[in-house]
Parts: sequence; structure tokens; C-alpha cells
Amino acid sequence: IFDVTLRVTYKNVPNWHRELVRVCENIPTVLCGNKVDIKDRKVKAKSIVFHQKKNLQNYDISAKSNYSFEKPFLWLARKLTGDPNLEFVAMPALAPPEVVMDPALAAPYEHDLEVAQTIALPDEDDDLCESEAGARRQKSSFIGNCPVMSVGQRVCHFIIQLSRACA
Repeated sequence: IFDVTLRVTYKNVPNWHRELVRVCENIPTVLCGNKVDIKDRKVKAKSIVFHQKKNLQNYDISAKSNYSFEKPFLWLARKLTGDPNLEFVAMPALAPPEVVMDPALAAPYEHDLEVAQTIALPDEDDDLCESEAGARRQKSSFIGNCPVMSVGQRVCHFIIQLSRACA
């Protein structure tokens, strides 16, 4: 995912892709340009060509407005299951929450979530991606006794978990 309002993020896409492929060679990959709801777009659609060079799927999305947000996930799910007709089931309309959480109480939980997202998965998950285990042992940096996964490793793990859920 790159930010269409910041050119530098699109310039980083080849580096991110190279890291991802190094960790997990034949992983289905989608390139997403986010923040297409913002009028001051710096990366124009005609200049987005990396996905064509690497034969990747590409979507313009907006996480904030939910514009086309499900499309990359649906494409990945179809690719992983081998079912081009796969459809997501619509979420039921949910009632508004009865309790509003105090932001001061939520802050420690959000901090814990951010920290948890930087911690590597247990070794028993190493068999999820053929090259992930070796890459983790060779390229991980360490904080205390916890290896920190690279972006490529996290994406690889997400895709594998998605494929398990679809199996």
C-alpha cells in the first residue's frame, strides 16, 4: 500500500516488493494506492506502472471512506482458493454501541496492540512459508529475546493465515 498523496511512498514500492519476494517468493501480491478520496493527489493513475512490470494486481482504494477497500482482499481470497467466483458474505448491519469507551482507557490497549504487531510469531509458525523461516533467522533484528518481523514477513504471514481460513 502506498499513499497517492506522497510520491515518496510510491517510489518505495519496488523496495517493499523486493523485500516481500525475498521472504516469500511466489506470494500473490496486490498493489494498492490509498487515500484516493483526497483531492490533492500527487501520484496520478497514469504514472502507476510498477504493477504492470511485475504482473501484480492494482487497486485505488480509500481506507477512510471504504472506497474499493474490499477489492484487494477479495482478489487475494480468490487467488488463494483458486475460486474466481468466490464472494464475501455481506456483514449484517450492527446496532450502535451501547457503551462508548473512554479514549483515555483505550490508549493503553492501542499501545499494547502496536507493540504486539512488531513481535515475531512463535517458531511453530515457521513452516507457514517455505522461505520465511530461513529469512527470519538470517534477517531478523532483536529486541530482548523477541525477533521483530520485517514488513515482508508480516505480509507473508497474513496471506498464509488468509489461505488457511479459506481452506
